[in-house]
Amino acid sequence: DFIDLNLLRKRFDEFHKIYQELVKRYIKPDMKLEPLVSDIKLIAGTNKQIPDDIEWDTIKSKLPRLTAHIFALWTLKSAEHYFEAKGSDNQESYLLQPHAAQVVAIFRMLGIGDKEEKLNNNLVQIGTGEGKSITLGATACILALLGFDIYCACYSQYLSQGDYKSFLPLFDSLGLVNYIHYGTFNELCEEIINEDGEIRQIIEQIIPQNLNEVDIFFSPEFYGNLYTPVASLRDPTITALVYLIWNQRNSKMNINQVKNTAEYQACIN
Repeated sequence: DFIDLNLLRKRFDEFHKIYQELVKRYIKPDMKLEPLVSDIKLIAGTNKQIPDDIEWDTIKSKLPRLTAHIFALWTLKSAEHYFEAKGSDNQESYLLQPHAAQVVAIFRMLGIGDKEEKLNNNLVQIGTGEGKSITLGATACILALLGFDIYCACYSQYLSQGDYKSFLPLFDSLGLVNYIHYGTFNELCEEIINEDGEIRQIIEQIIPQNLNEVDIFFSPEFYGNLYTPVASLRDPTITALVYLIWNQRNSKMNINQVKNTAEYQACIN
C-alpha cells in the first residue's frame, strides 16, 4: 500500500481549515453565494481534458482547496434548517457537513494522500448509509470543474435519479449540468454509444425502403440478433500475456502457473 498517512492527514487538515473558514465567513440569513461560486471557478481554472493526455500534475495541488470550497457551497445552500433552529443549543448540528470519511474517500479516489498522487483507477468501498451519494456528487463536481465529462452509474434508476436531484442545485450553481450524467449502467452505456448519433435512427436510415430477401432480413442472424456492444482492453502487457499462454498451449499450464509468470504480474500491476 502506497498510502502516506502523514500526507493524507496534511491534505485533510488543509481541506478542513479552509472549509470551516468559508462556512463561518458566509453563513448568514441573507448570504450571497455568488462570490463563493466565482472563487470555485477561479480555483479550478479553465480545463478540457483529453483522454490520452490528461493534465493532472499541475492541478492536483489545488484539490484540497477546491474540495473545501465545493463542500462549503453545498453546506451553505442546504442551510435552511440551520436558521430555523436559531437559539437552540445544537444549532450547529442542523448544518449538512461532510464526514471526514467522505472527504478521505474522495481524496483516495483521486489519488491524493499517497507517495505519487497520480490519477489512477481506484475502488472505494462505502457502506450503506455512509454517504455514497454525497461522495459521488462532490467528486463529480471536482472532476467536471477540472475538465472531465462525468458518468455516475447505479443499478437502480430510482436511486440514481434521487441522487441526481439532491445535487442538481449544486451542479446548476456551478454550471456543470451538461457535464455530469447520472443513470443506470444500461442508460449510461447507451449514452456513450450514442454520442455521435442515435444508433437506432442511424440503422433505420441504413435499411432501404424496399427490401429484397425479407425473410433473411428478419432472420435471427440479422434483424432478430442481439445488440451486444463490448469494449476491447488494449495494453502491451495484455498482448504479452496472451502470447505467453498461446506459446505454452501444449504444456497445459494451469491458472496458478500462469499467475507466477512475469507476464501475468506485469499485466495486473
